[in-house]
Amino acid sequence: ERTERLAKEGVAPETTLWNSETMTKDLLARYEAAEAGALASLLSAKAVERQAMAGSVQVRVAEAMVAAGEAALARAKATEAECRIVAPRSGVVTRRAREVGEVVLPGSELFEVTDMSEPRVVFYVANGDLGRVAVGALVRAVADAYPEMTFAGKVRRISQEAEFTPRAIQTRSDRERLVYEVEATLEDPSGLLRPGMPVEVEVLN
Repeated sequence: ERTERLAKEGVAPETTLWNSETMTKDLLARYEAAEAGALASLLSAKAVERQAMAGSVQVRVAEAMVAAGEAALARAKATEAECRIVAPRSGVVTRRAREVGEVVLPGSELFEVTDMSEPRVVFYVANGDLGRVAVGALVRAVADAYPEMTFAGKVRRISQEAEFTPRAIQTRSDRERLVYEVEATLEDPSGLLRPGMPVEVEVLN
């Protein structure tokens, strides 16, 4: 403005006035360009910030989905574990009480599992012979299926109460006698004995 006034008064030449206006316009253009650049940088920074926030939200959503998936997997494994039937010990299934697809209640019998690693035999001793039998006494058993083989064993348990001989396995004369139930374990490393197999037992003195 001062240069323009001096030019009007004839103190400064017209060329000086033109140069001053050119510099002013150039500075103004540079300022506007710098301002536009700063605004663009600010907008770009805000865009990056929004993307970062969106990415953070996506990460949290993904983490929540992973946690939900892990929880569902844990529930599925728990359900699978509840549906599995595990025997309390190793052995051979000797009887099946339920059929496939049948609905059962908790505590219902499903299978009968017999531990064949230590077969047991139950026999009966008359009252007059009870004094010759004691827990730990040696026994010898012969199975009808293997008449030439003997299976050694020991008396494991003697009943404390007398009973009539079970009708299913004794003769009529024997059923009239009071007997004591005796249980013995047998050695069968070859696994030849089977549940329900009849054997003849001799108590060794």
